[in-house]
Amino acid sequence: MPLDRAAVTVLQQLAESEAVRPGELAARLEVEAPHITRQVQRLEQAGYAERVPDPGDRRAQLIQLTPSGTAAAGRIREVATTAMQAALAHWSPQDLHQLTILLHRMLDDFLAYGAAEESQQQAR
Repeated sequence: MPLDRAAVTVLQQLAESEAVRPGELAARLEVEAPHITRQVQRLEQAGYAERVPDPGDRRAQLIQLTPSGTAAAGRIREVATTAMQAALAHWSPQDLHQLTILLHRMLDDFLAYGAAEESQQQAR
């Protein structure tokens, strides 16, 4: 696939959402707008993304995946899943269970931290 890691990240984000404005995509990925512009151009050149008019604002454009882009995102997801399974194949069931517990704990703590930060910002 003719994409670097940054373009793959944008591709995956587009695969997980509806058509989106470039500025919103930049905010989601916490990057500057020019970065998104470059990555979207790469995706367009590869035939994976396209710009479409925003029905809510005729001056704006949305970015969405083409059918080829959706298929590419699926292939990337499959390769990543297969690689993760291979990497963890020698782990014991107990180790995999512990990993699952710790990942869930980390996610819970991360979400709680985010909610607390948001509450503090709203209180200001």
